[in-house]
Amino acid sequence: MRIGLTWTFLLLLGLGSYAQPYTLTGGFQVKPILASSFLRTGPQTDSVNFSRFTVTQTPGFSLGFTLKNQFKERLSLEFGLLMSQRNFRLAISDSTINKTSDFRFNSFEIPVLLQTRVSLNKTNDLQGAIGLNFNLTNRDYNYPALTAGLSEAYYKNYLSRHFGIMPGIMGNLGWQKELKNGHSTYIGASLSLPFSWLYKAYITHQDDLPPFAPKAQKQFDLRGNYLTLDLRYYLIKDRTDLVYKPGGYGEY
Repeated sequence: MRIGLTWTFLLLLGLGSYAQPYTLTGGFQVKPILASSFLRTGPQTDSVNFSRFTVTQTPGFSLGFTLKNQFKERLSLEFGLLMSQRNFRLAISDSTINKTSDFRFNSFEIPVLLQTRVSLNKTNDLQGAIGLNFNLTNRDYNYPALTAGLSEAYYKNYLSRHFGIMPGIMGNLGWQKELKNGHSTYIGASLSLPFSWLYKAYITHQDDLPPFAPKAQKQFDLRGNYLTLDLRYYLIKDRTDLVYKPGGYGEY
């Protein structure tokens, strides 16, 4: 709730500014994905036929590039293309075993956000953005891998994607600092909340010797929600002293 009020406050400040065309700003970003239970990504646990299953999201990462087109003094459209890896840990236990294994799924993300900023001084801005994030998934996954040994034969984990494209809400809040060379750095945090689950995990606990008879089966929805720490480096200076004139940009 507090984060939503902050975005609203920043957006209202931005809407009070006047229109000016600005140059396009581009850069790179790295976003470590933090494990957080309050985003419905905490451990999921259930027991079936004396077998206990637990799926827990673990830290992952997202990286790619970002573009920002400022169309008002305090308003910009922010675009990006990211590759994200969400990591998980599966624990299976019964009266005889207690084992864990790791699995993951990858996706591409295309965020389209409305960003507003409040200038703290000539080189520092507080920025907030909110909009849509499109999650693109292109394959299903089978675990364990075909190269796994007999020690991994006690289970099967099939990940089935929901849709090829799943939109969701994304918002971020951060601080941008302009450097002497005209580039700038940014540090902040993002929330990504897909409208529905991205993958469903179909997990089978089975005997670890032929004929690998199933003992229990369980399904888990993997929503793909995440909280990230955002680290960006913009290569092009965001020129606020230029306006468009016939024949190109000039000093304001």
